[in-house]
Amino acid sequence: MDFLTEELTYESLGTAPKSPGKTITIYRNGNIKSVIHLKMKEHHDPQDIVKTIMDKFKFKPENKLRLFTSEGLEIYPADMKYLKSDCSIFVSKGENFDKSSTLSEYLIMRKLGEGSFGEVSLAVHKMNKQMVAIKFLKKPATVDAFGLDRFFSEAETLKHLHHKNIVEIINCFTLKDMQVAFVMEYLEGGTLLEYVQNKRRLAEDEARIFFSQIVDAISHCHANKVIHCDLKLENILLKSKDSLDIKIIDFGIAGLKTHFKSDVDGGSLHHMAPEVLSRKKKDLHSGIDIWAMGCILYEMLCGKWAFVGEDKKKMIENICKGKFSFGEYKAELTYEAKHLIMKMLEPDQSKRITMYGILSHPWMNKVKPVNNENARGRLEITSLIKNECG
Repeated sequence: MDFLTEELTYESLGTAPKSPGKTITIYRNGNIKSVIHLKMKEHHDPQDIVKTIMDKFKFKPENKLRLFTSEGLEIYPADMKYLKSDCSIFVSKGENFDKSSTLSEYLIMRKLGEGSFGEVSLAVHKMNKQMVAIKFLKKPATVDAFGLDRFFSEAETLKHLHHKNIVEIINCFTLKDMQVAFVMEYLEGGTLLEYVQNKRRLAEDEARIFFSQIVDAISHCHANKVIHCDLKLENILLKSKDSLDIKIIDFGIAGLKTHFKSDVDGGSLHHMAPEVLSRKKKDLHSGIDIWAMGCILYEMLCGKWAFVGEDKKKMIENICKGKFSFGEYKAELTYEAKHLIMKMLEPDQSKRITMYGILSHPWMNKVKPVNNENARGRLEITSLIKNECG
């Protein structure tokens, strides 16, 4: 029954109300190619609609019809009168909700990018026309059920991690081939890496605008016991081409990489903390993100990697020793900027600056008011952390 697109009207139900109604799109749970469009009027018999739906999807009388919203919330036939026009629901013949069914609500437009862990596509919601980015992670060679369950538990937490500088995760699910898909808000401003590369490097005042937003977002995460684990310029997007507002992406996906036992890419390696590379500390902690933030601030101000080497082995050695140089920008950068970077890139995790230390650092206190919410947000988080620390 592929591509069932017959439109149901009240003539087919044996009634013909005079008042205009609404259209509900109904997808077959677990089969994204089966869909019907149901025109509902204000007054109707729910059981008549149930019978029609079962007939159109060729369900047997002994099958138990179940209805779900796109979020997986089960509803009942009598609830359908409360649904808004042009919304979507899913129908099953007794089985539980299949989250991958929600992919049928989107039309894939084009590929936005591809990396070592998968690809990102631009998509549009068929009903409300909302543009989204869908990230498809490649099927892992090896994965255990515990790791996958833990990852989805983290993903559910991230869906509720609301912050103006964190990308919104609309949904997350696995497809039948174990491929993982994320539905996220679409940001069209490009990556912060591209922005820095186009300018070669940023002045301290401009870098501070971006960095204060990063600090806001990561402070919020740490307060909610979430560690990003894969902070880098590529994972920071501008909301639009004419805005300096940013959002951090790939939350939780870094954790999935760990569960799937995959190799890290080059960009991640340049931002990896010494204790992670040396495997001296295997548990996640806030210092991992703080180290990466030090690398990011260095890259914005100097326009190059903080840690280099003639080969990968030498680069890792330099990271573990915290060996880097400001080079030709040593005299140009302010003392406060260099001091903050050095405190974040302290190889001994126990001596590395804390998030409160960053927020109260003199370089951060030079933040100029900008035409967005972030100046106020930074003050709110500073106050929160001060209260928690006494």
